[in-house]
Amino acid sequence: MRLLASALIAVALLAGCGYGGLQSATTGQAEPEPPAAGLGDLDKRIHAFNARVEKTKPPWRFSDKNTAAEFLGGGFSSIVIDAQGSTSRATATSPNLADDSVRNERYELELKKRSDESWQVVAATRTYKCQPNRGHQDFSPELCL
Repeated sequence: MRLLASALIAVALLAGCGYGGLQSATTGQAEPEPPAAGLGDLDKRIHAFNARVEKTKPPWRFSDKNTAAEFLGGGFSSIVIDAQGSTSRATATSPNLADDSVRNERYELELKKRSDESWQVVAATRTYKCQPNRGHQDFSPELCL
């Protein structure tokens, strides 16, 4: 009984540390602020993410792939980068989702290199591929049925 009580107290104390235990997708370190990834308006996410990067100046900001990974927050089977000088295009596709309507989700990010050689997200699109008989079978911004 004492062991169980001690374990519960330890869990409660650890849960109260930091910001909800969120970790960086690239460093494994606790995030000082919530990541921009999540559901919602992409333009607002981009603005919030770039503001957080500007404020905290994390070391991963000098890599286009790591910047894309941080923006997305994980859950993608791969991130493919097409870099061309001071611009880069990142494509990230989710593995098969456990969803009755959506089979896969894809983000395409446009990144731009800043004067300090760090990367910022300047545009993003989100598309879906539907489960069989639940809508379109190609990636499209249209929602699945």
